[in-house]
Amino acid sequence: MTEHIPVTGTKNRLFTAVNGKAGAKIDEKVVDDDGVVTFENISDSQYGYKELEASDGYILDTNFYPIIRESNKSSKNLQD
Repeated sequence: MTEHIPVTGTKNRLFTAVNGKAGAKIDEKVVDDDGVVTFENISDSQYGYKELEASDGYILDTNFYPIIRESNKSSKNLQD
């Protein structure tokens, strides 16, 4: 089994999503020591994220990653 080592310190921005593309900025957060970033009170069912700053030793990923949240779910694990 491969050990999961979290990449910490990456700064991410959360956006609303329109047809799979970034819309309005919602919030910005930094990945914590456990490799988790939590955005709260998101009302949109379509949103996405993009890296703003990479952790030391990593290359910045400038792609936008759209996410569609099911209406009956309150969270989304991006590792799934």
